[in-house]
Amino acid sequence: MVKILPITYSYIPYKNEVLERKETVQNNSYQVDVPRSFQCSFGSNFIPRFESVDLSPVLEIGDVTCPACGVKTLSEKKYNILVNEAAKIDEPADLVTFFKNNIDYIPHHMRDTLFKNADLFLKEDNLTIFDYFANSKQNAFAKRYDSFIEIKNFLFDYSKTLEDGELKDSVDKVFKVIDTTGGYQEFKDVFFPLVNRKDFDKDAKDYLILNLFKDLRANSLNFGVYNIHDFKTLPQNELSKLWAAKIFSNSLIKQNKIHSYDMDHEITNNSVLECNSCVRKAHPKVFMDFRAVESPEVAKFFLQSYLANIAKLMGEGKIIPNRHYFNNFTFYVNKLSKGSIEFSQADIDRLLSLRALSFKREEFAPIEQSVVDIPCACCGSTLLPHSRRLDIQLKLIQAENLSDYVKILEDNDKYIGVFARDFKEIFTTIYNENPSISQEEFLKEFSARAEDSLQQGVYQALFNFNDGVKYIEKNGTPEQLNLVNLVQNRLTNYISSGYFDDYNYSNLMRSVFLGIDLDSPECTKSVYVLLNDLRTVAYRSSLIMPNDKYENADKNPVFTLLFNMFKSDVATGDLLIAAKKGGKISKDNQVGLCKGCNNLKSNKSVEAWYTQVLSVRKNFRNQLRIIDNMAKEGLLEGYDDWARTIAETMYEATRGRYDLRDEF
Repeated sequence: MVKILPITYSYIPYKNEVLERKETVQNNSYQVDVPRSFQCSFGSNFIPRFESVDLSPVLEIGDVTCPACGVKTLSEKKYNILVNEAAKIDEPADLVTFFKNNIDYIPHHMRDTLFKNADLFLKEDNLTIFDYFANSKQNAFAKRYDSFIEIKNFLFDYSKTLEDGELKDSVDKVFKVIDTTGGYQEFKDVFFPLVNRKDFDKDAKDYLILNLFKDLRANSLNFGVYNIHDFKTLPQNELSKLWAAKIFSNSLIKQNKIHSYDMDHEITNNSVLECNSCVRKAHPKVFMDFRAVESPEVAKFFLQSYLANIAKLMGEGKIIPNRHYFNNFTFYVNKLSKGSIEFSQADIDRLLSLRALSFKREEFAPIEQSVVDIPCACCGSTLLPHSRRLDIQLKLIQAENLSDYVKILEDNDKYIGVFARDFKEIFTTIYNENPSISQEEFLKEFSARAEDSLQQGVYQALFNFNDGVKYIEKNGTPEQLNLVNLVQNRLTNYISSGYFDDYNYSNLMRSVFLGIDLDSPECTKSVYVLLNDLRTVAYRSSLIMPNDKYENADKNPVFTLLFNMFKSDVATGDLLIAAKKGGKISKDNQVGLCKGCNNLKSNKSVEAWYTQVLSVRKNFRNQLRIIDNMAKEGLLEGYDDWARTIAETMYEATRGRYDLRDEF
């Protein structure tokens, strides 16, 4: 495998450089003899390989993250379905719900204007869609106006440093346009001649374009969605249709080129899929002008999401697998960003692993949607769908202070599951006690209180086990009593001596359960419950331990902490009967588990899982009921008999102890 390492380039290749390499084009393979100027941490022997990958089938599929802005793209078919659905809506509450249910397809910069004060339209019966439209339009106008004012204020301060002359006159022209017409096109006609002047300060130009103008462009595009003349004269459902069509048209999937420096020759593997909005505003030479990206971390997040979608589609066989697409795509990203966006070998390996996993396992549709909340079949926590996880992760990347993090926690409270619930309460409590606390002091205080929570979990596990020992003393056999007493003594000594202070479950098993046959008749249910309780404590400890496993971990431990807290609740599809034990790799053998419960279930048999984890009995039934109702209501295709099949599997696997067959 080609080793992709972080690199730093000081240029973007120009057409004459590409033309010099055209002689190497043979038989649909384009190999580049790396010249001296390419030498970097890739190594002088690195040769990009271009082998054809056909992305055109994805145009009929959609649902791929735009690598430039992060919106979920729409196929023409899906777009028409959404527009036709909107055409049937004549109540504002229904339209708000419709937009919320399809928020993934709405550009990020449009969401605030759509949903600001939106709850009002869910409650008030006397409001109309015209009111909702006018409210959102006013929100969009205000955001665009604020962008103009920010630019004006910056230029006003800048103009104070200038002497009278042509440069100052050019600044005054910008002021005049902002104060009079307020039009985006008119503004551009005077703004760019100003900042492109040779005597205009370079640092000021960079700040204006990379920060302030970028926001103005997005807010102007947002405001354009409300360009519907005489909207009050339209029927409400017609306004819904036109409004939805304008919004979702931005997210239509389009195929573009990664770069267009060689205009005379079509290079294979030079394709990228983007949303319609980003294709329209892209740099004429490259699909995304990485030099204009304010945050490389956000840019990389969008790129990783896009490549993960492509890897998944390759694994599912919807496009022909091609590992070289990832190598070449990341290679060019490194070049075009001049090294500010780095991809490592681990990044490539994760994509290839995702492709392999998608090949092996059928998609479990209930956990892919976000319209209906699905409880974990084990702990009952609301499963965090993949699309919501991406939204939360983006917000975490963009967060600047502790108050931002607290708001993210509060806004997404239902996605904090049982494993991280205590930590979430500790996090918000510390902040509310002292909002001005420094991040360093905050982390120290959080660590101390989280440690107390973990210790309490250990003590509770011991307390529960002691109750089990008392029961065995009254009702168990001598052999069972000897075993639980041995475990109790070993465990008490192990914990009191401080060996479990690192919550290393593997060390505990080796030290306390050495020589004990956990499959023997003497091993009672209380022992298994104890092991599950202690393993849960060990898993919870891993959520708050700083590490460099995830993006940004070394730069921001608070990001890592919250990332792990939400990650424990991410929706996963788990085989009820493991493939190694003869289980089918299909949706009819899958249930939805949060990431934490999936880790803790591991390779347990269904009978052991049902016996040792008491919460399964209630929450398993709840998940089956909800998914079965979704199938009956037409929200899920192909799941009409799923609940009945799973209930039958559960009955057989538990030898009749868990019987839900009559309910489905």
